Amino acid sequence: GYRNNLWQHSLVCALVSQWVAKEAGYEDLTQEVFFASLMHDIGKLFLITLIERVKTSKEVPFMPSSAVINEIIESQHAIQGYNLMKKWNIPSQYCDVVKEHHDEKFDSKNIPLIILRLVNKTCHKIGVCVEKNDSFEYSIAAEAGFFGFSEIKLAQMELQIEDAVRRVGAHYKIGKPAARPAKAAAKPAAKTAK
Repeated sequence: GYRNNLWQHSLVCALVSQWVAKEAGYEDLTQEVFFASLMHDIGKLFLITLIERVKTSKEVPFMPSSAVINEIIESQHAIQGYNLMKKWNIPSQYCDVVKEHHDEKFDSKNIPLIILRLVNKTCHKIGVCVEKNDSFEYSIAAEAGFFGFSEIKLAQMELQIEDAVRRVGAHYKIGKPAARPAKAAAKPAAKTAK
C-alpha cells in the first residue's frame, strides 16, 4: 500500500544518498544526508494519516476523489512536513531539505538537499516512488553537474537504487518488488576442433 511504498522510497533515498555523499567527496555528511533523505517526505505520511482519520470520522459529509487527495498530498507535503519538523524542534538544516526538495532552484550550500534532490528525482524517474506522477520534473542536470557526475556515475547510482530496493524489500518486507533482470539465454558450448 501507500505507506509501504512511501517507506521503501524514503529508505532507498536515504541509503543511496549516503552512497552519493561518499562518491561526491562528502563522507563527513553521510549521517546528515541519511536523516534528511529519510525524512524528506514526512509530510506525505502526516497528510495520509490525517486523511485516513477524516475518512473514518462520521463527521465528514463527503470525501474528495483519490485524484484530489493525491493532488493535496503532492502539493502540500513539503510545507506540511517542514511545519511538522519545526514543531518537533528538528534542526533547520533538515527542515529546509524537507521544505525545499521540490523547489525549482536549490541552495548550493545545502549539500544534503542537493544530494537528496539528485537521488529523489532519479528514484521517481525509474519508478521507485509512492505513485508515478507524470508532471514530476526528472531533470537532474543541475544536481549532477554540481557534483561533476558523469553518465557512468549516474548509471552506477541507478544500480545503487535498484540494489537498495532489493535490500530494503528483503529486510523490511516493504515496497514494490525490485525488477529482476531477465536471465540470459544459455549459449551452446562452442565445439572445439580436434
